[in-house]
Amino acid sequence: MTTQAEGLALLARARQALRDGMEGEALALARQVAESFPNALVVCITLGFALSANGLHDDAERMFAQAREHDPDAVRAYCDRLGALAHEPLLLDARAIHLAHDFSRRQACDWRSPDYLQRFAQWIETAPARASRGERLERGLTFHALALGLPLPMLQGVNRAVTDSIRRHLDPPAPPPEMPTSRVGPLRLGYLSHNFGQHPTAYLTQDLYGLHDRSRFSVHGFALDADDGGPLRRKIAGACDHWVDAHGLHPREVAQCIREHGIDVLVAMGGYQTGPVIDVCLYRPAPVQVNYLAFQATLGCPEVAFHITDRHCTLPHEATWWDEALVRLGDTHFVYPYRQAIGPRPRRADEGLPDDALVLCGFNNGYKIEPGVFAVWCELLRRLPHAVLWIYQSHPQQGENLRRALATAGIDPDRLVVSQFQSDPARHLARLALADLFIDTFAYSAHTTMLDALYAGVPPVSLAGTTTVGRLGASFVRAAGLPENVCADAEAYMRRVMQLADDAEERERQRQHLRRCREQAQGPFDVPGRTRKLEAAYGEMWRQHRAGVAPRGFDVNAALVAAPLGESPFT
Repeated sequence: MTTQAEGLALLARARQALRDGMEGEALALARQVAESFPNALVVCITLGFALSANGLHDDAERMFAQAREHDPDAVRAYCDRLGALAHEPLLLDARAIHLAHDFSRRQACDWRSPDYLQRFAQWIETAPARASRGERLERGLTFHALALGLPLPMLQGVNRAVTDSIRRHLDPPAPPPEMPTSRVGPLRLGYLSHNFGQHPTAYLTQDLYGLHDRSRFSVHGFALDADDGGPLRRKIAGACDHWVDAHGLHPREVAQCIREHGIDVLVAMGGYQTGPVIDVCLYRPAPVQVNYLAFQATLGCPEVAFHITDRHCTLPHEATWWDEALVRLGDTHFVYPYRQAIGPRPRRADEGLPDDALVLCGFNNGYKIEPGVFAVWCELLRRLPHAVLWIYQSHPQQGENLRRALATAGIDPDRLVVSQFQSDPARHLARLALADLFIDTFAYSAHTTMLDALYAGVPPVSLAGTTTVGRLGASFVRAAGLPENVCADAEAYMRRVMQLADDAEERERQRQHLRRCREQAQGPFDVPGRTRKLEAAYGEMWRQHRAGVAPRGFDVNAALVAAPLGESPFT
């Protein structure tokens, strides 16, 4: 007979096994505890998760139902507590749990679920009908759909369904939009995010808030995440004219706060996951609401009228798959901390890199390294016997899984070098400069790490994908003045890597070119110029609103940036 203390220890091991991708072991451990404590809430739910991860959906649903029947209030409280960070109760949905578990395996570069995409497509196909029946949908799967590079029509369908599900369960329901009274003075910008701490969104945008023209704009920050006390949070809060810590507030309360600040243009920087960005926008607290930077797909949310993109990431013929009016900023639409320091350059040996090797850097989250791109990287290693592949570890099992994949492909696993994630930006940039080439992923390209590589002076090779997230890396490369390094397909990608691998002089020329871009704040590092374009975009959105016309997309060009602002709160 298992004691209570032993049972809790076994459950902890089961949950860790699930996180480590060992779902069979997790199921055995959970079943062992269930023999002694069959009706305990935490046992039923843990066993339900283990059954879900093993694809035993019906058994999992029966276990969840047993927990609800035994103590529905306790189950509700348990799910609310676990889901509190996302302002969304944890959903005991076996199929959604299985999909989420499989995605976490992809983070570890574990590709053992051959039917994963098929099951995901089936979940997406049924999502609209389930939302219309009032079922809650697992909002985190919207990011998984985006990360997998699914076609735009599928992304639009699932995002619309999840947004509809969120809207139907708003408590209390969203009121009709309120029209603000006319006034004069600077346009009031509100930046709404759940990632103002140690996160790529805060890292990328940290200089933006202080660069706005204060004669024309008042900048308000609304933080949905808890204050982590870090330097990014302090810098951004200090750069805003008004700062609101809205962590823990009900979305309706956040919306009311935004209304009280009289925000004209609300910039939503976040998707469906942690933090209720979508929920707040559904209350329509500002007359103009725009999606920017953090979620690179349609939100399927009519309350958010605009999406900021660029001419490379979102093509004109794709507008039908976006529910927002598309605003294009030119070559690229991201901002970047363009004045940050680069630390002293370490030795290659400090990172486990051979001094005489050609270093191909593929710094990216594990879920971006899908089997197709890894097969291309393996072929490059075959053709370049003096090369090594360098990645950073985003999951404890990632290195082991990729080394196993290399061995299966007949390549020495020691040619993979795995470094730990480096949270200090100056050190991260300094070690990036050790690479000879930065090689991009395909379905979901490098975003922050591509900009970091360019800033560090590493020549890149990218592939223009089929969705916005698959084209962002290429847009940065073009903006940096290296369009010859953007490839149309995998074969062209391999040829370009081979060309640069054999041409040290050209690699050095590109390094010097990128160094000049950094020092002169050009291309992707012209953040003051991009801020002016964003301001012109916000102004045009506001003019459309004041004119009472339906939101329509536009390109932000030099003429628009220089145009008089006319009848608007700017004057």
